[in-house]
Amino acid sequence: MFVRKKGNRFYLVENKRINGKVEQRVIKYLGVNPTDNGEYLPKFNVIYHSPVRESLQKLPDNSIDCIIADPPFFISRNRVFTRKEKDINRHFGKWDVGDAAEFFDGWLSDCFRVLKYNLFLFTKFELIQYFADKYPKHYKCTLTWHKTNPAPHFQKNTFISSCEPVLFFQKRSGLFNFLSVNDMHNFIETPSEQRKHIRFHPTQKHERVIEWLLKIGSNKNSLILDLFSGSGTTSRVARRLERNFIGLEDDITYVRKARKTIGL
Repeated sequence: MFVRKKGNRFYLVENKRINGKVEQRVIKYLGVNPTDNGEYLPKFNVIYHSPVRESLQKLPDNSIDCIIADPPFFISRNRVFTRKEKDINRHFGKWDVGDAAEFFDGWLSDCFRVLKYNLFLFTKFELIQYFADKYPKHYKCTLTWHKTNPAPHFQKNTFISSCEPVLFFQKRSGLFNFLSVNDMHNFIETPSEQRKHIRFHPTQKHERVIEWLLKIGSNKNSLILDLFSGSGTTSRVARRLERNFIGLEDDITYVRKARKTIGL
């Protein structure tokens, strides 16, 4: 058996004698981007309609420079509020329902296997200690994104949820861009994404937040893994900053919309 390249694709093939003639038979498709250890990555700059857990298992070790993951927070509730004659549903979808620990255990360890340097994980405050205890070797600190226009609290019986934590993990040193002193606070403040021509996901992040993370955690031509791609914000910003990306999203509706906004 040997590897054959056809166009920009690599295949594992073998020679087989049929009726006295030697013919090449493709055993399996390998990918398009060979790594230094002889493994292959999928085509870059594509948002794939693919489950995160299964897709991560196929990626080679130490092949991704930076991961930005925006998984479900498991905060959906079966509640509907009415405001100004408009119903607002607190149930975001089936993807935001389940057991958090079981869900994260199913794929996060594989992130550290494929990761070279930096991982940024959006989550909720209640899970910070879980991640810090689970991955003490890689956990570095918690960043905070403050949204200046958070969703209102209709019952007015508790505080408004205006902040989201972003956990910073690092597998190894070697890629960390310390920007200006003012840019390196563990806090960033922006509005939530409200631009109608690109907003179509209920938990969509603002491009300025993603740009900040990518400028710190990656360089030009770095390979970014955009997990739970959703609206494709990370992939869109990575492309603008001249990074390569691989986006993974298992909801085909979001995949199609994200591809359209990015121009893929």
